[in-house]
Amino acid sequence: MNDYWRKMTALSLKKGPSLFVCAAVLGTTLSLSAPAYAIPESSNYFLPVVNNDLQWVKFDSNANAGMGSTIDVYGSYFALDSQKLFPPSTVITMLTATSSDMSVASANAYLPNIEMEIFGPGTTEIRVEGVTAENEKLTEHFRVTVNRFADTNKDGIITSADAFHIVRELNRNSALTNGDFNLYDIDRDRSVTAADASALMSLYTGKTVLDSSEKYVVTLSAIDDAPVIYSGSLYADTWVTGQTVTAEYSYFDPENDFEGNSRFKWFRSSQADGSDRTEIIGETSYTYTLQQADINYYVFAEVTPVAASGDLLTGQTVLLKPASVVASATPIIVSRTPLHGSNNANPGDDIVFTFDRDIVAVPGKYIKIISMLENTEALSYPSDYPDHVLIDGNTVTIKVLSWLLPSNTPLSIIIEEGAFEDLDGNAFAGTVLAEWIFAHSVGI
Repeated sequence: MNDYWRKMTALSLKKGPSLFVCAAVLGTTLSLSAPAYAIPESSNYFLPVVNNDLQWVKFDSNANAGMGSTIDVYGSYFALDSQKLFPPSTVITMLTATSSDMSVASANAYLPNIEMEIFGPGTTEIRVEGVTAENEKLTEHFRVTVNRFADTNKDGIITSADAFHIVRELNRNSALTNGDFNLYDIDRDRSVTAADASALMSLYTGKTVLDSSEKYVVTLSAIDDAPVIYSGSLYADTWVTGQTVTAEYSYFDPENDFEGNSRFKWFRSSQADGSDRTEIIGETSYTYTLQQADINYYVFAEVTPVAASGDLLTGQTVLLKPASVVASATPIIVSRTPLHGSNNANPGDDIVFTFDRDIVAVPGKYIKIISMLENTEALSYPSDYPDHVLIDGNTVTIKVLSWLLPSNTPLSIIIEEGAFEDLDGNAFAGTVLAEWIFAHSVGI
């Protein structure tokens, strides 16, 4: 309850009829005659329109100070400003509003305003949907409760029991919601006392049917909505191994529940849409460091919003997509001839390997061909030896003196770490023994 209402709910018994007077007339069905303080005929409800607990709305239609949307009233309508609902940094391009029960109130949206028109008693659920510039939907639900004026026990009819209900709540010193306070304030003096029970009794003529001057009291109350993730993306300086990827997003909760421990999962996929993604086990932070295993894959994140409080703590999971496939931070070999594991390589063919980017040779480093049976070096060349090591962009061709190599013997090519580097100076990690093995079918 707002502090204002707590102060006003000094439920005094100093004015108005006693409990015994109210109880004496119980059972008499009364109809409402137009009271002297009724609002203009153009409206069918009494002011103020009261807000029980909507965090983005001021506490009643009389309030001007403080945060939140004002409740603007005119005739049988009232309006709220959706700019107080959605985060200030979020651009809403389309706004809609619907009512679950049109016999109680209608709802329409005229960006940025949400407009309701009151028709009759009951409760309706208002659904507000804002569409962002990224075509993402942010939704809020709240209730509009319309009570007959003076129907304090909310049984749908006005009797002396309603006056008794006020006195009973006074005697109990009950803590009232903003809406109940507004409903019990029959004389509209912004306090609830026994005088309101007296005023209620004096409003009626003893008729058993309410006449056409029936008026209402309107109350707004929150419906807890699940939190939402929107405007999400994955950010990395570059999509290469060793770089940190961060899940960035906006968090929205209409009830202003703070974000709790939102959940994160990371995936790699061979498809740009993530359709065949598999989870990277153990990665549950909002950041992820790209690994060698991610090379040539797309890395995705799933974010599940979790609120720190409220009835609906967990929202829908959102998939965040990468900007590109993951590349190695350093040059890597993407193809080689002869193939690894080949047993019938032609001894007259060149040895060729291709990198994922253009490279240059680094002096002082070697390419070695090892005989696996004897574990001895059969041949070696400096990586910058132009007579036998030819570089064309990202392709390296080794002109081998084939007669120097044994036939029918497994051979392994070792390229020393740093033998090549890309144009940005990133060094090739090299190859190790048995990483690239082949055998010639015959010797020359």
